[in-house]
Amino acid sequence: MKKIIIAILIILPLFFALSNDFPSIKGWEKAGEVKTYYPENLWEYINGAADNFLSYGFKELNYCDIRKDSLIVTVNIYDMGNSLNAYGIYISEKGAEQETLDIGVESIVSLPYQCLLLKGQYYVKIDVYEGQLTKDKAVQLLKAVSDALTGSDEPPEELALLPSKNKIKESENFINENFLGLEVLTNCLYAEYIADSTEYKIFKVIVNEESKKEYLTLLKEKWDAEKYKDIEILYRKVPYSGYVGVSIIDNTITGIAGIEDLKQLFNTLYNLRNSLQ
Repeated sequence: MKKIIIAILIILPLFFALSNDFPSIKGWEKAGEVKTYYPENLWEYINGAADNFLSYGFKELNYCDIRKDSLIVTVNIYDMGNSLNAYGIYISEKGAEQETLDIGVESIVSLPYQCLLLKGQYYVKIDVYEGQLTKDKAVQLLKAVSDALTGSDEPPEELALLPSKNKIKESENFINENFLGLEVLTNCLYAEYIADSTEYKIFKVIVNEESKKEYLTLLKEKWDAEKYKDIEILYRKVPYSGYVGVSIIDNTITGIAGIEDLKQLFNTLYNLRNSLQ
């Protein structure tokens, strides 16, 4: 029995730890211990949402209660490994038509309970534990947390890969797994577009050169291929969503999805390639 207890005591820190890796928030004092979760045990803290975080490459969560006067909040700092993963999880959780603030990369205040912050590789959720959160207090807190974190206040540089022409404002997103419900489509950065009353998505597959070859090989095994004018297009039909097709454009795997007519899909990809040359 003694050996079992010792083994448990050795293993537990691997799954749950008290950590000092938490920034000092100017104007606020700690109101509890700093606690840390890892991929192996994140489900213990956010059971229903853990899979979503893990799909975006979650690395580590540090959280702590902090206090200012009568207000106590819990600050959850999710390290997502890189800015694109942090961007993806932030977009997936922020909801539609939310007013955003220019703090960090972007912030949201959802009174009276919560604030969200994106900065560099960090996604921060701030939940009210005790007291009343006002707009002014929320803005001050978000600025203090943002200032305490390392990383850039600029959006992920990969967003610049998406064409600007005909793009619907603030429609950008990043999906790490099962884009369009297709298992083969991973690491897809996309935005919504509209041209001549046709709405569709343009996406870029974010992979390195070595992985790009493997990715294309897998697509060729599963999708149809056709030479359209002078470009090769891999394509397939997505139930209830029209066609999706990809080609190499600007040395990246570039796709278009959501067009019902196959010939129109081919022509749109071809015109996109020509416009970016």
